Amino acid sequence: MQADEDTVRDVIHRFNEVELSCLNPQWAGGRPGLLRPDDEDFVVQTATARPTQLGKPFTRWSIRKLVDHLRRNISRPVWIGRETLRCLLARRDISFQRTKTWKQSPGPDFDAKLDRSEYAINMRPHHTFAFDEFGPPEHPADRGLLLGRTGTHTDRYLAHPALGGEAVQAAA
Repeated sequence: MQADEDTVRDVIHRFNEVELSCLNPQWAGGRPGLLRPDDEDFVVQTATARPTQLGKPFTRWSIRKLVDHLRRNISRPVWIGRETLRCLLARRDISFQRTKTWKQSPGPDFDAKLDRSEYAINMRPHHTFAFDEFGPPEHPADRGLLLGRTGTHTDRYLAHPALGGEAVQAAA
């Protein structure tokens, strides 16, 4: 094997410094990322917020809606592609989750009650259990999508004999 003497010396010195890990230099290719860590935190904060709290007319984010919102945000625009956003959310343990039902109320206290319910479910998960005042649904609603932390369950389920023991969401 032919190698320049300087290269051999460099490899020996590097081996003496970091041992066998010098044989795997782990070069990084490609262009550096354009998002700063504070931009990533802002994206995660936006993705985990309800769209209605940010003035959007829909209840849950999709990747396309979130990218569009981030780009058109007047106070802090963030230019991010759909695939980069998907990878960022996966890296931060945020994934799309299925919701069993979604109920929207025209009541003036709906947002405050929803905030209290989310606080109870997320901050006190072992102390929270609530039933829907109308009982289990006769016809299960279509499933929707929402963004949430991977490995956490924001839905509370219970088995009801009227549905043959299937899991039914209990409203919180």
